[in-house]
Amino acid sequence: MMTLSFGAGLLQYGAGSQFVQYFGATATDVKNLLNETVTMKIAVTLTPATGATAALPVTVGMFAQDTFTSTNGGTDNIWTDDLGTPASLDAASGWHTVTYKVIDAHVPSWAPTRWVCASALHDIGIVIQNNANITATNAGTITLYVQSVTVAP
Repeated sequence: MMTLSFGAGLLQYGAGSQFVQYFGATATDVKNLLNETVTMKIAVTLTPATGATAALPVTVGMFAQDTFTSTNGGTDNIWTDDLGTPASLDAASGWHTVTYKVIDAHVPSWAPTRWVCASALHDIGIVIQNNANITATNAGTITLYVQSVTVAP
């Protein structure tokens, strides 16, 4: 379980949190996940702040990182996949199964254009991020529940 509060005054992309599943004994172990399917059973709850009248503007997405150092500040190559809206993942309607097929990803928006290599993935996770400024009318708390993470052919 992971809980993240978004308070009034927070700018767009000002806060986020992530659940990470490392593959191997340590975070730097590399496992070949090419063409594997990652399946997660998750649910979320949203709790509006006192006085909030609009939905908390957050996104829930899956991310993966490979072990190659990029030219963007020395971080690993990473890509994300949208898992759905918090409303579509609401815990009141039960557990939600989300899947992602692990493939090499071509990312033309990065400079220089490059591939993210699925055969060198070392972690996959879920990230929650605000996608708009947080005000008193849309502030709140989101809680992510993770029942399972599995990888299978």
